[in-house]
Amino acid sequence: MPEFLQEEIARHAALLKLGEADVPCRTPRKTLLRRDYYNREIWKPAITALALPEGTTFHDLRHTFASTALAPGRAGL
Repeated sequence: MPEFLQEEIARHAALLKLGEADVPCRTPRKTLLRRDYYNREIWKPAITALALPEGTTFHDLRHTFASTALAPGRAGL
């Protein structure tokens, strides 16, 4: 994980006064963030807002990033 992301997570955890055993990502009802909730409430609305094809998956995004990172001239991304 990049250092800048570690720092941002630590800052967020400090603001929420989280201990090492606490879970920082929860639903508005304070339940654990489950895949079905994430898909319905976060992922699908983001896909719609970005006008991406309806069937776009998180895995598609991962492959796009990997392909871009491996493209000539993108070393060290």
